[in-house]
Amino acid sequence: MHELNEEQRRAVEHGPGPLLIIAGAGTGKTRVITHRIAHLIREGVEPARILALTFTEKAAAEMEERVDTLVPYGFSNVFISTFHSFGDRVIRDNALAIGLPPDFKLLNESECIIFLKEHLFELPMDYYRPKGDPTRYLSALVRFMGRLKDEDVSPAEFLDHVEGLKKRGPEGADKAAFAETLREREELALTYSKYRELMEANGFLDHGDQITLALRLFRTRPNILERYREKFLYILTDEFQDTNYAQFELLKLLAGERKNITVVADDDQSIYKFRGAAVSNVLGFLKTFPECRPVTLKMNYRSIQPILDSAYRLITHNNPERLEVRSGIDKRLVSAVKPGKKKGREAGVSHMRFESLPQEAEFVADAISREVKSGEAVFRDYAVLVRARSDAVPFLSALDSKGIPYHFSGNSGLYSREEITLIISFLKAITDFSDNLSVFNLASSPVYGLNAKDLVPCNVVARRRCAPLYYVMKEAAEGRLKEAAVSEEGLEAIKRLVADMERFSERALKERAGRVLYAFLTESGYIGDLVKDRSEENDDRVRNIARFFENITRMEETLSINKTSALVEHLKLLIEAGENPGLAEPDPESDAVQVLTVHKAKGLEFPTVFMVGLVNERFPRRSRKELIELPEELIKELLPTGDVHLQEERRLFYVGMTRARERLMLTSAADYGGVRSKKPSPFVLEALDSPKAEVIKADSLKVIENLGAGPAEAKGERAPSENEVLHLNSYKIDDYLTCPLKYRFIHVLGIPLLPHHTIMYGKAVHDAISYYFRRRLEGETPPPLEEFLNVFRASWSSAGFLTKRHETERFDSGMEALKRFYAHSATIVPKAVEKDFTVTRQGYVFRGRWDLIVERPAGPCIVDFKTSEIRDQKKADKRTKTSTQLLLYSLAFKEAFGKEPALCELHFVESGLVGSAHFKEKDLDKAASIMEEVAEGVRRRDFTARPDYLNCGYCAYNNICTEKVKG
Repeated sequence: MHELNEEQRRAVEHGPGPLLIIAGAGTGKTRVITHRIAHLIREGVEPARILALTFTEKAAAEMEERVDTLVPYGFSNVFISTFHSFGDRVIRDNALAIGLPPDFKLLNESECIIFLKEHLFELPMDYYRPKGDPTRYLSALVRFMGRLKDEDVSPAEFLDHVEGLKKRGPEGADKAAFAETLREREELALTYSKYRELMEANGFLDHGDQITLALRLFRTRPNILERYREKFLYILTDEFQDTNYAQFELLKLLAGERKNITVVADDDQSIYKFRGAAVSNVLGFLKTFPECRPVTLKMNYRSIQPILDSAYRLITHNNPERLEVRSGIDKRLVSAVKPGKKKGREAGVSHMRFESLPQEAEFVADAISREVKSGEAVFRDYAVLVRARSDAVPFLSALDSKGIPYHFSGNSGLYSREEITLIISFLKAITDFSDNLSVFNLASSPVYGLNAKDLVPCNVVARRRCAPLYYVMKEAAEGRLKEAAVSEEGLEAIKRLVADMERFSERALKERAGRVLYAFLTESGYIGDLVKDRSEENDDRVRNIARFFENITRMEETLSINKTSALVEHLKLLIEAGENPGLAEPDPESDAVQVLTVHKAKGLEFPTVFMVGLVNERFPRRSRKELIELPEELIKELLPTGDVHLQEERRLFYVGMTRARERLMLTSAADYGGVRSKKPSPFVLEALDSPKAEVIKADSLKVIENLGAGPAEAKGERAPSENEVLHLNSYKIDDYLTCPLKYRFIHVLGIPLLPHHTIMYGKAVHDAISYYFRRRLEGETPPPLEEFLNVFRASWSSAGFLTKRHETERFDSGMEALKRFYAHSATIVPKAVEKDFTVTRQGYVFRGRWDLIVERPAGPCIVDFKTSEIRDQKKADKRTKTSTQLLLYSLAFKEAFGKEPALCELHFVESGLVGSAHFKEKDLDKAASIMEEVAEGVRRRDFTARPDYLNCGYCAYNNICTEKVKG
């Protein structure tokens, strides 16, 4: 508690009842909410009866980690989750109560679009299914139905709204316009109802369902609602300003009459209206809970006072809709940071005005390069914030010209990346030889490297003949092309391209796209080249490929797509509908400038922030209506008065400003193309005491000289700074001990791997056994055998099996093994099931989960289940005694409970054998040394390969690793 200021302490020590914590930017809101959890536990509240909700898995993990460090071991099983994960857990645990199959699958937005396309002509649509372009509105329909769920509007409620319109009639309005509106709304209501029916019939849910179905469950089954109210005595919600109407309704139901609900919010940072966030939730919390006495956190630990003052001047232009005015509180932030001054770097806020966009971009890159070269800063000290992804292009080019490493993150853009364009071109080309653009892109890519002097003549011949480029190249490869001369080097590349297209197109007829793509990435040498040539840019390319690979393998599995051609069609549909997923997250330990959209920068902070492109109509952007607008009569949140869009844009600008710790540089230019000169953003004028900018005249010669200037010194891979925490688990430790380069491939770059049948099989068996013991732990008798086996069936995945026969045999052996397990496991009495643990050391955290803890005559025993085919008792015991995982888990047990476990056991499900071992003090000392060794190696970024004949032979990265043992 000594870490907290007076306001924070008041919030933490608040007793029962509702609490609104108004936490401005940089005021330590996560610290307060985690300390409040710890305080409740200290006051005697059982950890398992505390529910903490937030919005991202990353935020939930951070909250869980902080709670782990604050409370004693064994007291950290607080239920910390995202809203959607919590809703998903509630629905899965009670699926039968609302008529859902327990093995339902969750579809993301892209998969919902594909699902609608597959059922397009089952939907009662006419206006929204134009005959010339039937799929035109699918993406808009998915977003529209998502907004309905945000507002807690059921299909029945929408249909009632339409019936009400029919009864009311035009009431003096234009009859023709009213009839058109009525027709459109009735079509949308019927489509919404049919969509829900089709989804449930196919066992699918979307993200909105995770909240609305949980609401339906609680409203229709009071006994289930009461069970959850009893389970969770205290509810805490972070980032409450990001909740939508339906989520607030869920919170109110859970809080019940106790009203033990704590929310942390800042209405000035509500920037997700496009996702359904309702700023009115913050404004209305005090109306819902009038007995609440809010606590306002005003001490800022991030930014210097001039930055805070400028941001405050800006945001007051949203008055009188702000909580500060509505509730008569003072939200002006006071800095706890002492301003410093470094050579040539004036802290505070400045506005730089340029004649042109290239000059503006050049200035930003030049400033960063110059300061890094002088040793005043490192690249990771800088962020360049843009309003939209497209605004970043000239700044990325300027950074490139200086050789400055950067990471570019936005809410979308994956399909636009060069490496993903290559992959999509490959998939299109092998499924359609006549797709000239894709074949051209593939031929000119780094994989085949055809240059213009060889590729252009072939393309000219193809155009002249009106023939596919592929067949012209095939003629060239066979020596039959007489119309164009191709160099010997080009001819070899063409031969390789044609052979690969034919080979992979044959595979595409028989195999899933994931397998075909993986073969292309590895056999072509593309991934291997990226990995071998270490750079920030190549690392980002690998991560983006991994993200794309994950997307398509998930799509294949969820939507049962078996053919590459079908996947390509789905991708085409998504791209045409405007779908473009976000880029992979960069390595947080790398030294690079962060180029981010302001939305993506939420929650981050940097010593120096450049907010760029600050001109009218770029920031704020013009309001863009959705293709299908939600009827105002169905909007349940209380909309603020005034210009709602402009207020949201102003809050977004405020968020961007408050990312800066020491220096905020606002830049704009007069010329962004077009005839008219651009005026500075009104937000710049609102934020600054003096709206005058330092005007920098263009010096064309200097711009040219700068373009040719030497690059700033790139640091490459760096060791994490002392205040950065490494996150380790048994898999990471085992991978590093096997080979540090393997660790880098998996845990730093995330190089994709094909699904493997042993993983799929092991997961399904583990899910069934976990379910069995969870039921036992809850005091119930073992679940019926058929219910137990149904969990195995629901968790089964066909991915990774060699043939259908191989899958069938493995499935049957799993069923038999589980039946034997069921028959002989009644005597095992669980004390804990899937219990998470954390071991905290200086500079790193080791996390894991005990599958099962049981009580034996000698004391507590850690039990882990394996699907390895061990048939010999000696081998079973040896495997247990040499298990690094069990050794580490024993150390964690001692840390948690003050003594080592009496026994550790590996249960081999296939054979029924049980291996056992007891780890003594010296063994646990060895475990601690192992963790220290790995942590130190990762911290030094020591990923030197350790070639070994056996390990290299079985390594999944054998085909791309240049350090492997030959032979």
